[in-house]
Formats: sequence, C-alpha cells, structure tokens
Amino acid sequence: MENRLTWRSKIGYGVGTIGKSMSYGLASGFISYWFLSGLGLSPAFLGVMLFVARLWDGVNDLLMGAIIDSTRTKWGKFRPWMVIGAVTNAAVTVLLFTNPGFRGVGLYVYATVCFVLWDMTYTMIDVSYWAMIPALTLDSHDRDQVSMLPRIFGVYAANHRQARRSCERRVYEVCAAHIWDLYPDRFDLRWHGARENRAAPAAEGGKILSDPQRKNPLP
Repeated sequence: MENRLTWRSKIGYGVGTIGKSMSYGLASGFISYWFLSGLGLSPAFLGVMLFVARLWDGVNDLLMGAIIDSTRTKWGKFRPWMVIGAVTNAAVTVLLFTNPGFRGVGLYVYATVCFVLWDMTYTMIDVSYWAMIPALTLDSHDRDQVSMLPRIFGVYAANHRQARRSCERRVYEVCAAHIWDLYPDRFDLRWHGARENRAAPAAEGGKILSDPQRKNPLP
C-alpha cells in the first residue's frame, strides 16, 4: 500500500516526545514551588502571572500554528521548529530554574520573562510535533499507531515526574533529554526516519492540526 510508514519511522517519531514531556513535567510539577520557595516571589504575583500566562498560551498556540503553516523549507514545515524548540527550550529551562541573584522588581521581571519564554519555546515543539502527524502518511491505521507511540514513550517522562529527585537535578535531566532527542542516532530516526509525506495533507482546510490531548496551560 502506498504511503505506509515503516516501524523505523514510527519509532523515530515516537522518541521525540521524551524530552518535551520531561520538560513539561518539570515545569508543571515544580514551577510554583520554585517561584515561591526558591525565588521568594509573592503568592499574589504568582497567581496573576499564571492567569495571564493562560491567556497568552491560547494566543501563542494560534500564532505558532500560523507561523508553522506558512513555513516552507526543504526539510518541511514542522521539523525545523522541532529543532529550534528543543534547543531553545533546553536553554530556557535552565534559566527558568536558576536564581539570578536579583532583588525586587528585577527578580519579578526575570521570572516573568523566563516563564513566558519557556511557554513559547515549548509551544514550538508541541504544536509542530503533533501537527506533523497528518503530514506523515495518508493511511489511517499508520496515523493511529503514530499517535499512540508518543504516549507510550511519554510514560517514562510521567514516571520520571513522580520520582523523588531534586529540582536542580531534574533541570539538567530535561536538558539531557532534549540533547538525547537531537543526538545523531536518535535524531536521524526523527529527522530522516519520520519524513513529511508530500502527498499527505499537513492539515485540514489549510490550518494546522494539533492533538486535542496535548499540553494544558501550567501549572
């Protein structure tokens, strides 16, 4: 049958969820604790910031979808944003959980900027990752399998979130996971193994599709 995916391609796509799932698990599980106990921000400010972040998250998703939809490169429209998102999200995750030594307004500005940047870089990965599925194959059975595999690989990230490890150690594990996603052997699976199928529609009605069960706004 035409446009069927090999298991190499399916697994190559599935492993890409490990780094991003660990990043989301770290942020959703520790951000409130870190901002309140680690940086000493006020609970009132944290509540307002997270509320505004939820509003921005909705706009951010739509903007990223439009940007991806208009992207035209020889590597396709989705994979370049996966790479950019993985690299920048790893860097911003370190900054997000770093105490810069600022005091007063400077600290609040730093925390807000880092959190917004983390959300934007995570969106780069998340929207492009799930929206790529319709572009991989025309076969509905293959699409079902390709949608299931990231959730299987994501089990590790979910279990990792429950592990009793220090916040600092988790930050570097998240960065390592992003690097692992981009390591030549693994990245070759996701970059060359999971190719966008030119014959398959990347979206319905010309709009980017995303997984309805993908990220929820933090925390």
